[in-house]
Amino acid sequence: METRPESDEVSTATANNSPLLTPDEVAKALRVHPSWVYAHQQEIPGFVRLGRYVRFRRVAIDEFLHAKTSCQ
Repeated sequence: METRPESDEVSTATANNSPLLTPDEVAKALRVHPSWVYAHQQEIPGFVRLGRYVRFRRVAIDEFLHAKTSCQ
């Protein structure tokens, strides 16, 4: 029997050494409504589509927030 990772999310996160966040988690980090995250998903760095699921790389979100807050 062939062994496979439990999900694409696990293998993607491991391969890139960066945990993946859900749109709800990103919304909390950015302090916006989850619908805003879905509407702007292509503009948010670290966007990853896993089939029908949307995830974001934590490192990219952290860098994005750092860049935005250091500009002010």
